[in-house]
Amino acid sequence: MQWWLQEAWLGVEKSESQQCQAIVSLKQARGVPTPYDKRQQDVVGRKVRVCFFDVGDVSGTVAASNIRPMHGNIVGNIHEIPVAWHKSEEDVWNFSKSSTKADDYKFIMRTNAPKDDLFLFIEFIVDLVSDSATELKRQERKQAKPTGVSPSSETIEMTCCWAKVPLVNLLSSTVDIIRLEEPLYGGTILNPVELDEDEISRRRYGWRAIAKALKPYTPPKLSIKSLQIPKLSAQEKLQIAQLPATVVVPYSAVPILQDYMHLMVSVLSNPQSASSVHTCEPALKLFPKILDDHIAYEAFRAVFDSDMRGPFKTPADRVERFGDLVLRMWPAFIVPKPRITDDETKESESKDERAKYLTSMAKGKYGLRDVKDTSVPFHVREVSFQRLI
Repeated sequence: MQWWLQEAWLGVEKSESQQCQAIVSLKQARGVPTPYDKRQQDVVGRKVRVCFFDVGDVSGTVAASNIRPMHGNIVGNIHEIPVAWHKSEEDVWNFSKSSTKADDYKFIMRTNAPKDDLFLFIEFIVDLVSDSATELKRQERKQAKPTGVSPSSETIEMTCCWAKVPLVNLLSSTVDIIRLEEPLYGGTILNPVELDEDEISRRRYGWRAIAKALKPYTPPKLSIKSLQIPKLSAQEKLQIAQLPATVVVPYSAVPILQDYMHLMVSVLSNPQSASSVHTCEPALKLFPKILDDHIAYEAFRAVFDSDMRGPFKTPADRVERFGDLVLRMWPAFIVPKPRITDDETKESESKDERAKYLTSMAKGKYGLRDVKDTSVPFHVREVSFQRLI
């Protein structure tokens, strides 16, 4: 046992020396632009996406035409964060667990990529119901479809603004906690545009209106907190050291990812498995989809906390149990979502109803036999993944 602890702690020291890592929390954003009033009623959701972005090409050499090449690359995965919003403060987005009922706002960022040209890219997005986009597609298919088909509405995404934080600003060897106020921009990350005051709707009512009148204009800002890894306990450091080399995930998912990595090791190290099994293992492919869907993730995490407490006779039993829990969520990602038509209400697609459905699924109350139309089995080219160990 002592030998195992020494080896594990060596892994922690290696991780802290080679990885750029911190626990980042989004607190609040002020000055977020909103769609103009006629489209305000079409907004059905808000969210934020976070990822690493490498702008090494942008800061590279200037071409012969004296134009700097405008390219960049997303590094690793993309993490989605739910948002809480209230019409009384329409330019304010909140991310705390007390307001969103989810703790995705607190995530761990970890990468071994060179940090000089690496940014944490934060994109603010609204979901809009677009009749015009659907109508245009319907007109294009008008000759191929019979008349009398009822039009339907499609949900589209619109970027409100964004922020980018140099990775070096989120890391420190001298302080435990870093707090930042980052500006919000329009345009794109490669072509930023400052947000004008008239683009931000800051209507206030009651005492908020009086307070607004007495305060000067404040530029749009995003409040961020970064907690350094050395501040954590030894157990948390051991779990973080076993994560993939580059990842952005909710901090609450660190223990779950530890079991996911054990499952990956068991699949890749099995000499009796065919090579195609390594790329077709359903649980390995399905779990990242669960992690990307915050409603499915919350349902899965609740069952994980109760069902994975153990005790287990062998480590293989724990790995097998984790794979079974992941496969329970299969029907949630293979059944196509119904289109929202004019005859259907938004309540039928509410988050609360979907959360209840996914919670029952995570508890094992549904299976593939409960699904009318299942998809074809996973295909090798569809589910191939990069080896992270």
